[in-house]
Amino acid sequence: MSAKRIKKDFDKEQMYLKIMPTFAQAAPKGESAGAASSAPEGPVAEAEGKLILHNFMEDMLLRKLDRVMEMLRCCRCERCKKNVMAAALNALPCAYYVAEPGEEGLIIERLSKEKEIQITAALIKAAQKIKAEACH
Repeated sequence: MSAKRIKKDFDKEQMYLKIMPTFAQAAPKGESAGAASSAPEGPVAEAEGKLILHNFMEDMLLRKLDRVMEMLRCCRCERCKKNVMAAALNALPCAYYVAEPGEEGLIIERLSKEKEIQITAALIKAAQKIKAEACH
């Protein structure tokens, strides 16, 4: 029987740097890479190349949200909209893209064709669930 060596302690910051190297490089000196809470939300521009990092699924859900909620006669208050968005985003895989400014349209168009049915189905299921469990 071979002896397995298990390392219980590991350096979490070093592991984060291996997983998220671009974020670690963009962090100003003196800040650790673990300071993700100070990262801006929405599209993030890197200092050197002005690349945009964004979640495609969130954009597409926002575009379809009102139409689906109206079609299903759901409450369209802010809380219900956010609950539907959260439920739908949790059901869908993430689809982040990195692009230079101006390239976003091509990437979004390509991803839209691939994911449109999946996004609409997730939105309908989420809206039905929130409508049935309305908390107000």
